[in-house]
Amino acid sequence: MIKVVLLQDIKGVGKKGDILNVSDGYAVNYLFKKKLAKRATRNDIKRFEEVKRYDSQIKHQAEQIFNNLDDLLRSRKFVIYRKASSGGNLYDDVDPSELIAYLKEQVKELIAFDKVVVKDNVRIKRTGRHVIELEIGFKGDKKVVPIVVDVVPAGAPKLKSATLETNKR
Repeated sequence: MIKVVLLQDIKGVGKKGDILNVSDGYAVNYLFKKKLAKRATRNDIKRFEEVKRYDSQIKHQAEQIFNNLDDLLRSRKFVIYRKASSGGNLYDDVDPSELIAYLKEQVKELIAFDKVVVKDNVRIKRTGRHVIELEIGFKGDKKVVPIVVDVVPAGAPKLKSATLETNKR
């Protein structure tokens, strides 16, 4: 038996970075030949153990955040600035993927979760206050958390008459 470090995910074998005990023949004739693994050194084993400890700490912190997610998101204010007509209609609506990217930028803890989606793929098409439900998944558990997003006009819309008057001068 030989210890190897996987350089890529291998279905049914392990994930990239895993250290495994495999038979000499399998290592030499398949894993090394196809550059899927390399022989594990003491430094590799030490690094692997450190990464495992770090991952377990991160997962523990993520579980705590997941359990307190309602409080975390309700305590934050989310404001999106968009160009809008005088009637409050947005020229460019806020789609779910853009909203998720914005939220992950504002609440860094959200990147720890397996799934963060806007429930029912809601698109924001008007200025004002909107209650949006997020579906957040972590380790097979799901939570639906409502958040409040304020969409505020970014600058006043240009009026045709103002543009014509400026051009006449």
